Amino acid sequence: MKTPTCLLGVAIIMLVSACQKNGVAVISQSSLIGKWKLDANFYGTGSAPTWYPVAKDDNHTVQFNADGTLGGNEYSQYYGYKVKDSLLTLNSTADAELRLLYAIKHDTLIVSPASVSCYEGCAVRFVKQK
Repeated sequence: MKTPTCLLGVAIIMLVSACQKNGVAVISQSSLIGKWKLDANFYGTGSAPTWYPVAKDDNHTVQFNADGTLGGNEYSQYYGYKVKDSLLTLNSTADAELRLLYAIKHDTLIVSPASVSCYEGCAVRFVKQK
């Protein structure tokens, strides 16, 4: 495993660890519910990955509804979601799933692929909308 990928893994573990109480992760479906706006992308182009903020007028959002449905335009091919620990599974009408690792700290949501599909590491960061 490359060092940048390891760093991404460590960063996600640190975020999840920071949200623990007595060794049990506080992350739950209820903390995910709401509208989230895309804030930045984390990737590398042959070098160490870094966060790249999106344009101020970028309107990519994801809406996690309490009934398990999904809205917004960031994951528009998916209709619903399930949460188990730090794994977020999005479901599409084509019976396909997108499995993502996620962490929430305060009003920030970081999502990355559960499978190793980004050689240098990759993630997206959302900020909760009020």
